[in-house]
Amino acid sequence: MNLREGPDSRMARSLSVCTAIPARFALCVMLALPAGVTAQPGAATEPGRDASRAAADWEGSLGLSLSHGPSYPGSARSSAGLRPAFFLRYRRVTLSRSAGLPVRRSGAPAALGLGLDLLRSDALDVGLSLRYDRGRQESADAAFRGLGDIDATLRGRLSVDWRLTPRFQLGGSWSQDLQGKGGANADLALTWVKALARDRELAAGLALAWGDRRYNQAFQGVTPAQAAASAYPAYQADAGLREVTAFLRYRMPLSRDWVAQLGLGWSELQGPAAASPLTQRRGAGSVNAGVVWHF
Repeated sequence: MNLREGPDSRMARSLSVCTAIPARFALCVMLALPAGVTAQPGAATEPGRDASRAAADWEGSLGLSLSHGPSYPGSARSSAGLRPAFFLRYRRVTLSRSAGLPVRRSGAPAALGLGLDLLRSDALDVGLSLRYDRGRQESADAAFRGLGDIDATLRGRLSVDWRLTPRFQLGGSWSQDLQGKGGANADLALTWVKALARDRELAAGLALAWGDRRYNQAFQGVTPAQAAASAYPAYQADAGLREVTAFLRYRMPLSRDWVAQLGLGWSELQGPAAASPLTQRRGAGSVNAGVVWHF
């Protein structure tokens, strides 16, 4: 190559090379380029920019959560357990199990199961998700003896999270049984968030849980057949507010990629859940602590 050749001769050489590329391949290349990217004669390639763009498409995390609370909503017996947490995102598609932990690096809520981020902005997040609901096993607790199993099913969920101000967030979701087995349920939460020094965060809020007649009957109701096989009287649970929960959460980064969280909560069963013969105690506290590694 002649280093002294002028811009006109270099452009002519570039045009001669371009004309050798089949038109169909050139069209595919142009369509693959991000909007706003234009070719410039003599421009150098930027592998660092390509690498950062590819990294932004991917996000993942692994975590472990230790929780203590009622064995089931309304139980007088408490239990503790370890639960794994994970999150994987490629562009707008996610796969996660949060276990109450901040599995997204941004701290935004993550849908349980397979999800699709329909919209993500500074003020509003909207998502769809699909998850496997394991139902309830009669053997899970002595209180379920004679009630039989609640069948597993597939659930679809629509979630919306709205950051009203830098301090207040409003989130809600609707979950529907896609196999016609267990009805629908919904939740709504208002959260106050306070940013502290060294990227720590304190949050407090109130959450409401609602279920339709079929959902509440499955988990809080007792059919005549179940009453005959158990120690409970027959009970028909109607649609309505099921639970109100007040919560407090403290989040602290341990390093660039590690974060720890401690959460406290108090729940009070309402309406059809509070009146259920399965309910031994309406109010109960819970605690959750865990760590997450982001990669």
